[in-house]
Amino acid sequence: MKIKSISGYLIVIIALFSGCKSISSFQIETINPAQINIPGSFNKIVLINLENDFNDDNVIDTSLYKIVTNELSIGFIDGSKQTPNIDSTNLIFYKQLVDKNLVYKYDTINWKYFDDLNDSYGTDIAIVIDSILLKLDSGEQKNVYTYPEEYYIYREFEVQVFWSVFDIIERKLLDKYIYSDTLIWDASGTSIEELRREFPSVIQSVKEVCYFSALDYSNRIFPKWEVETRYYFFSGNNDMLKAAELVQKDDWKGASLIWVKYVSDIDTEIASRACFNLAVASEIKGNFNDAIFWAQQSYKNKEKPRTRYYILQLKNRKYELEKINKQL
Repeated sequence: MKIKSISGYLIVIIALFSGCKSISSFQIETINPAQINIPGSFNKIVLINLENDFNDDNVIDTSLYKIVTNELSIGFIDGSKQTPNIDSTNLIFYKQLVDKNLVYKYDTINWKYFDDLNDSYGTDIAIVIDSILLKLDSGEQKNVYTYPEEYYIYREFEVQVFWSVFDIIERKLLDKYIYSDTLIWDASGTSIEELRREFPSVIQSVKEVCYFSALDYSNRIFPKWEVETRYYFFSGNNDMLKAAELVQKDDWKGASLIWVKYVSDIDTEIASRACFNLAVASEIKGNFNDAIFWAQQSYKNKEKPRTRYYILQLKNRKYELEKINKQL
């Protein structure tokens, strides 16, 4: 089943009922806010790669530049698929060689360059790769103490990407971040020729390193869908069972009318379960104040670790709601 509730947060519920004595679980998709605040009202985002001298020898490597820029673009496209307010039509990938002196004049930002981009492409956000550092280590080893002899081949790629994000309209630096990672490929076997033949090429490794650099960075700067698990109590008495049947029909309102009758029940276990379920129903509606209230009432009746953790989840989501409202 699917339930959608728009209230700052977009929530998509996909129920996966799995009975476990008295509890059923289901999954919700929540929005995880970005670590920086890109204005939600942006028009288009442009990606600019300023790195073109990968060997640091003052020689522009046009072929490698195209490969790297293309993989960075693909990484961002795939990253945008998990973002609620961005799709590929919002992204522009500037694949021409760009002179760093056009972007930075005397170590200051040349806003005129970005203004010209905005006039030409309607871009108000610029993501800039200031520099990329690649460090390669590889080798082959032979174990003569085995029969037949066994070979080992490996490649280790260290990458550092220096990112900047600019708000062109407000002329603000939104983010400056150094991304670091290491990817390792290895294989072993009795035929060194076969290992070499099947091992990824250096270019393929470069592609993967650049792809994941962009994909990972997109998780930092874009809000993302995130799957979380929620629980509700379906047993305790006949009415609780009836309420559970309503939940399976997406009728949380009808179920809540049943649960609310038991929030002060003499049986504190029943009261705790009813309050907990009302907290879940309130969260689905996007009412975090009510959700926190009912979760706290549930904990007062029965001090359960699950309830205490849920209260923390709700408070965190309420706090993140303010961030998300600025980003969507």
